[in-house]
Amino acid sequence: MNYKIAVCDDSEKDSDYVLSIVKDWAHKDNLNIQINTFSSAEAFLLHYEAENDYDILILDIEMKEMNGVELAKRIRQGNKEIQIIFITGYTDYIADGYDVEALHYILKPIHADEDVTLKTTLSAIEKELDESFCRIGRSFIVNLRSIRKITRNEALLSDGSSIPLPRGMYEPLNRALIHYF
Repeated sequence: MNYKIAVCDDSEKDSDYVLSIVKDWAHKDNLNIQINTFSSAEAFLLHYEAENDYDILILDIEMKEMNGVELAKRIRQGNKEIQIIFITGYTDYIADGYDVEALHYILKPIHADEDVTLKTTLSAIEKELDESFCRIGRSFIVNLRSIRKITRNEALLSDGSSIPLPRGMYEPLNRALIHYF
């Protein structure tokens, strides 16, 4: 089977990562693919005017000028057949994907060496996380897989750091660990 695929992402690092995944998929399934990469929605649109025969469009949502959702809406006006896959580091835009009949969302991994700034409350973040995370007091949410040892006063993490335990937190954290593992 032959597929013509476009990857549109303004991050070269993320674009390269997506390319490697697509190439691995094609190799594993013995597929012939042609892949073109674009660093902006505008660059893709210019190319798309001349070549609009893509089978799959993999779009970053967060781009500088036109975002991926806007691009998908423009493409969908004239092409209902193309399969659209969004890649994003945020779940905020998932509802927008229904408007353009997106096939799938791929969440970008957030790497441990990146600083991430969120403008939200810790309670809101806590609601988005699964049972592998536990809130410790007012200031910390910890990945239970990262806890090496707990004492009455602190949680020792696998990287050598420690988190102070507020009074009364030892028992709930211990129960969360037992339940999770």
